[in-house]
Amino acid sequence: MGARLVVSFGDTSHIYLHWGGEYADQIHETMDAFFADVAELSDRRLDDMPYLAAKLVVWAANRGRMDGAHPLAFLGVGVVSSDDWGDAHVQVSNGGTWKIVRELGDRRVQA
Repeated sequence: MGARLVVSFGDTSHIYLHWGGEYADQIHETMDAFFADVAELSDRRLDDMPYLAAKLVVWAANRGRMDGAHPLAFLGVGVVSSDDWGDAHVQVSNGGTWKIVRELGDRRVQA
């Protein structure tokens, strides 16, 4: 079983990462690596939630692909309808700020 994480961008875009992390240290590692790569871009679009969500899909797909494999030969990332798919949940806000809303074993949504 993977470390299932859902990353929500605003209220409309929810990305499922099968290996994203269940606990805070794993989640921080995933999110820090993603935003470090985004920081290298000249056009980051940190206030455009659908674009930022799409960047996470591409980023995660590239990480889940075998070297030399077809660009669509990946697993472990998907677009889902809500944050209920994961064991853990992260909320991303405008400006690229993010917070852990739920970790594995903690089904309460924190303010």
